Amino acid sequence: MQAVRRIGLLRLDGGPAIRATLTGAGNGPKFSLSPQKAGDITHNEENVPMRDYQYAVFIARVQPAHSAHIEVIERGLDKADNVILVCGSDRSAPTIQNPWTVEQREEMVRRCFDYNTGKRIHVVSVRDQPYNDTNWLASVHQKVIGIASDHAAKIALIGHKKDQSSFYLEMFPQWDFLDMGLLFEGLSATQIRDQYFEEGRDRPKGWTDCHWHDHVHPGVRDFLEEFRASDLYADLKATYDFIKAYRAQWKSTPFPPTFITTDAVVVKSGHVLLIRRGFNPGKGLVALPGGFLQEGITLRESMLNELKEETRIGVDRRELREHGLSESEVLPRYGSVDR
Repeated sequence: MQAVRRIGLLRLDGGPAIRATLTGAGNGPKFSLSPQKAGDITHNEENVPMRDYQYAVFIARVQPAHSAHIEVIERGLDKADNVILVCGSDRSAPTIQNPWTVEQREEMVRRCFDYNTGKRIHVVSVRDQPYNDTNWLASVHQKVIGIASDHAAKIALIGHKKDQSSFYLEMFPQWDFLDMGLLFEGLSATQIRDQYFEEGRDRPKGWTDCHWHDHVHPGVRDFLEEFRASDLYADLKATYDFIKAYRAQWKSTPFPPTFITTDAVVVKSGHVLLIRRGFNPGKGLVALPGGFLQEGITLRESMLNELKEETRIGVDRRELREHGLSESEVLPRYGSVDR
């Protein structure tokens, strides 16, 4: 027999409301009384299933929220009273990898559930910490405990260990891990974004060559169609087209090209010198002054050239050499054109 929780509110002699709770089944029911707290349920609830956990934590970027994300959340709601969705890449500039803000991603998720179910879903956000797992770990833990204020709450981490990119699931030994399995094999948010930006704003009505619609909830589909009319979509689409064309130029090379750039970090009175990009990729975004390493010059000279060219900084080159970084501290930045 499934254990149930029967909740009622009692009021004795006009005093404060008292919460009465009966839990358990069979020969072991337990009855308890406690003062009503702010936010407590104010009506009777019957036959609420007793779940294994109070909170299930799901860490995901949901860029965008697709069918597998929603299935994991639904399974988490079966296992726990509440699901805490931890959205990564908070406060990141919009790119084709991270087009949507945390608020927009939360809206996508909430469009997939009715109001009562949505009250059991809590969305928090953390910034990426690519070079400091400790800070990222502490941030996730802090956000989760901020929702599950009871440090004794029973918490489970939900997800799937699909490959090396899932290493973070091993970083929370204090929580049970529930592997949700491989859902919708081959489904990828990257593929959905590629199809979404490939279509463009003026795709023919009824065009079905791209099937990202089949892999998202109707609520998410409607959100993405509405977003397509925004100026930000147009900017991201332009970036997507630029990167696609740029990669095509190097497609026929016998070996994958490695791009090396140098950036300058200039600090003055606690401020860092930044530029605003005038061209794609990332047109309109702030960045460190820098550029591709030219043939025949050192990393240091490349950095100084880009700094002078992009900022017109009024500091003599010799002074920059004397007070700047040593050659061993000038680090090249490797990556693809869209990084």
